[in-house]
Amino acid sequence: NSLLEGLVYGHNAAMKSVELLNKDEFNYFDLENVQEWNEEGMKVMEEKVMVSYLRRQLQEMMSDLVSIVRSNDRLALAKKKQQEIFEAVNELYSYSILSPKLSELRNLTNISYLIIKHSLLMKENKGAFFNKDLVK
Repeated sequence: NSLLEGLVYGHNAAMKSVELLNKDEFNYFDLENVQEWNEEGMKVMEEKVMVSYLRRQLQEMMSDLVSIVRSNDRLALAKKKQQEIFEAVNELYSYSILSPKLSELRNLTNISYLIIKHSLLMKENKGAFFNKDLVK
């Protein structure tokens, strides 16, 4: 279900992006002021196992705590664990030269945050969302 939620979210984001691109009302001046990526002081990540380890942790946490059947306790624990993973990924990101795997892990971490946050805000079982604590 988390994958389905991610697909729906991605589809909606893509549709909105197409709409905004067609309008072409961007502030190009601001875009020109965005600085180029600077790798000075960064280093190639020698500990690639860290990215794999954090990705497995994130996948297991989402599967075990935020899967098909959710509960308030599981979501609260998932929120705490997700924050720990987020901090570890940000630390890696702060000193490593960007790689596809690190970028993917950062994106997955951000998506997990959105799913958990939204799940905690839901007050009714609807669609792919089911929280056993909301059953009357």
